[in-house]
Parts: sequence; C-alpha cells; structure tokens
Amino acid sequence: MNSLWWFIKDKIRTLHTFIFQYLYVSVLILAVPLIACDLKYGIFNAFYKDIGSQAALAAIAGTFIGFLLTIATVFLALPNSNYMKRLIETKHHIIFIRIIIIGIISYFLTVLSWIIGTSWMRVSLYSFILGSLEVIASIYYLYHLVVHNFVDFPR
Repeated sequence: MNSLWWFIKDKIRTLHTFIFQYLYVSVLILAVPLIACDLKYGIFNAFYKDIGSQAALAAIAGTFIGFLLTIATVFLALPNSNYMKRLIETKHHIIFIRIIIIGIISYFLTVLSWIIGTSWMRVSLYSFILGSLEVIASIYYLYHLVVHNFVDFPR
C-alpha cells in the first residue's frame, strides 16, 4: 500500500514538473474545449454577428501587447536575487520569455486578422483566447518573481 502511494505521488510530481516546464504550451490546452464547443455548438455566434466586436478585440489585444512588454521589462529590471538565480539555473527564465513571446504573437495575430477583415473573425477570437491564456501564465510567473524577489530584499 505504501509503495503504491509513493508511485502515485511520484507520477503526480512528474506531471506537475512537465506541466510547468512546458507551461507556455500546456496552458494552451485549456483553449481546446472552448474551440471545440464553438465549432460544435456555436457558443461565440453572437460575437461573430456583431461587426464592431472584432475591432474592439483588436484594441484590447493591442493593450495586452503593451502589458506583456511591460511584464518583460519588469522581469529584465529585477535585480539578481537568490530566486532569480534559481530561476536561471532551472531555465524557467526561458519558459517565462517564451510565454511572453507566444502571447505577443497571439495578440499580434488578433490585430492582423482585424486588419485583413471579417472573414478572419474566428482566427481573431481564437488567437485572442490563446493570448489571454499566455497572459494568465505570465502573471503567475511575475507574481512569484516579484514576491520572492522582495523576500530576498535586504531590510
């Protein structure tokens, strides 16, 4: 019984490590049920029918591009604390940068599809959803980075 508990605990730890090691990809899995429901049940049909919704989505996407650039600036501006050194040793700084880059690309695709026209309405919405998931992941990293950076801050 005890060995089964350790086996399950080890598998959960391995899954946790995998999810956070590839957070910039694993967070995108959350978009799959939304896209599937939209394609099957049309849950976003009201969005597709409104002509101004794509322009509003592009404006919000532009704001989030600025937000992600600000997060990157804060990340690069923080001093080398113990937490930052551990982040670099475990290569999580690369994951954090990838999250920001994928988020910016997703939001840029939203703006680009708005420029192209209403025939790209689904692409616009789906790329916005993907970008929003990347923002959530970047906020998670930024929160831990800032909180742990102030813990190491000399008083």
